[in-house]
Amino acid sequence: MAIVGGDVSKGMDEATIRQYDLTANEVAIFHSSISPIRLYELAKLYFAPGALTLDVGCGVGRDCNWLLNNGFPTYGVDASRQMLLKARYGYPHLQLILDSRLRGNDGLSTGVIAVNEARSLKVRWIHKRCA
Repeated sequence: MAIVGGDVSKGMDEATIRQYDLTANEVAIFHSSISPIRLYELAKLYFAPGALTLDVGCGVGRDCNWLLNNGFPTYGVDASRQMLLKARYGYPHLQLILDSRLRGNDGLSTGVIAVNEARSLKVRWIHKRCA
């Protein structure tokens, strides 16, 4: 598994990235204790099995892992290096990208999941990344 570097400076602001970096351990512990069942039900309902899915703000990788294990090839992207290091440790088989903008990946995904980052995404951005 590789984490591909990118320019995070123009996506998520640096203060937010630092906060995520500082709390990565706590987030990993918390995410290991809960399962967002409703989110997973919605993914099964609306995402096409076998179609590539993008998990924006994938954090520690829990949802990326679930998607992949349930028939949705997924790659995760996050602006926090520490979150991605936790994801790599917990789920070494995931495809992860360090970036907040995913330049050059237009049309690769058929589904986008953004559990905690939906407020920062523009609909046009999502449409450009989905086939």
